[in-house]
Amino acid sequence: SEPTVRVQDDSAEVTYSRFYRIKADEEPVLQDDFLIQIHAPESAEHAVGPLIEWTVKTTALVDVTLDRTPIPGEPGGKKWGGYAGLSWRGAKALANVKFTDSEGREGMDIHRERSRWVNAVGEIGGKTAGVAMTAPTLDSEEDCSWYIFARVDLPFWYINPAIVQPGPIRLKQGESFTHDYDLIVHDGSWSPESK
Repeated sequence: SEPTVRVQDDSAEVTYSRFYRIKADEEPVLQDDFLIQIHAPESAEHAVGPLIEWTVKTTALVDVTLDRTPIPGEPGGKKWGGYAGLSWRGAKALANVKFTDSEGREGMDIHRERSRWVNAVGEIGGKTAGVAMTAPTLDSEEDCSWYIFARVDLPFWYINPAIVQPGPIRLKQGESFTHDYDLIVHDGSWSPESK
């Protein structure tokens, strides 16, 4: 559906729906309803902001399985297997990026592990900048693990709280689940104690 945008003095809200079909001329099999809320920083001097709250309600219109490329250790597993869904990809101009997570891990030690959030901080235009992303709130902590990718030579920076990495999600017709994420844009001084 066409997005609906509502703008206020210190925030904006976008709502829309997306339908997924196996073939373009067939009836949809899955529906995502999006609510994206963007909040301005608390003040011009505030180091944290904007805050983007991203909520998705996924509904099966027929019996469906949400799956992914198999991961290493599974039949046909690929090193790039397991990612899907909302992701952050850093700008090519971003340099010296460092990843940390809520469990105290750094860099690629976060890859395929579970944590409440992942923070990426780098340098761009002579300044420090970062984004923190929270894991979605689902039925259990087993529903998400992180897909991290870092290549200095490209450069390529990538964060994905992959809800299908632990395994496929099966939904009967009419069943739905909601997954929500926070993205916190900051100047490198974000305090993880707030999450």
